[in-house]
Amino acid sequence: MVQELVNNPQIQAYSESKQGGRSENQDYCTGKAFDAHHTVLVVCDGMGGAAGGSQASFLAAHTIVDEMAAIFYDQLTEPAKKPTPEEMLEQVFQKATLAVYNRSREVPELRGMGSTAVVLYLTPEAAYFAHAGDSRGYQLRNKKKLFRTNDHSRVFELVELGVYTEEQARTAPGNNIITRAMGLKKEVDVDIVKLPYTKGDRFMLCCDGIWNTMPEAQLLAFFTSDDPMKKVVEDTTAYVDRLGAESHAEYDNLTLIGAEVAADSTYQYSLTDKICRWFAKHKKKTKPKALKPAKPTPKPAPKPLSQPAATKREENNQPADAGKEETQANND
Repeated sequence: MVQELVNNPQIQAYSESKQGGRSENQDYCTGKAFDAHHTVLVVCDGMGGAAGGSQASFLAAHTIVDEMAAIFYDQLTEPAKKPTPEEMLEQVFQKATLAVYNRSREVPELRGMGSTAVVLYLTPEAAYFAHAGDSRGYQLRNKKKLFRTNDHSRVFELVELGVYTEEQARTAPGNNIITRAMGLKKEVDVDIVKLPYTKGDRFMLCCDGIWNTMPEAQLLAFFTSDDPMKKVVEDTTAYVDRLGAESHAEYDNLTLIGAEVAADSTYQYSLTDKICRWFAKHKKKTKPKALKPAKPTPKPAPKPLSQPAATKREENNQPADAGKEETQANND
């Protein structure tokens, strides 16, 4: 059932999380509006066995929200000395990963548990995405994708190297192996990005149980539907759940949060920023011009030896430069 997370004049946000074809739902999502202008939304995907996965995602999500609330409502620290949104997100991610790590050490059955996390922090100034793992965050405008987080996974590393396309990586072997997660160590590397937004922009947060079920273009068609955000979340999760059921195979938990903003952020890209971003997006790699081969320079004919000496290569009926060719072949 779709849950209403936030509904105020500035933002509407809805969520749904389903068990899918697994014996237990190890995903967890939540959200909280600190006031009419500041909202945090979180999606976590747990791992480490049934008990470990569900506890890791629950603990990570609630620690993030609770720690952000503590910083936001802190009355003892002067406003000028409070952390920036980026610093806040870095701090709460480290506290959450340490909380998961410590819990896994306290209970032997929970050893090795961890969780991905993608967080959206909306303020009047800007939108901030923070994430670790392969749960994703999207920003959409006018039925187009403006931004998407990049997965921390083995196959996405191969995408960045040009070995796979993103669509090939989606179905490649080992596509569930992630390279970052909360709780596996005492600290975690976090990617944080600051984004401007305008009225009507949509933000989607989801686990791999959503985005990994279909080509991204098809998923974006759901996300950019003209329907209200609540129906978008409901229709997307229902379709993904039906796909899994019709496959007659075990399929993943599925969790989605959708949010829509009703005003512009005060932070916007400058004209210079827009130009640089446009060129970075549309820049084409130019191939170096092929050089014309130089005309060979004739070498003077070697003087014949009066008494040619037989070499070991000649005795074995091998050309004199066979060794060189063999070495070159091995190098090649």
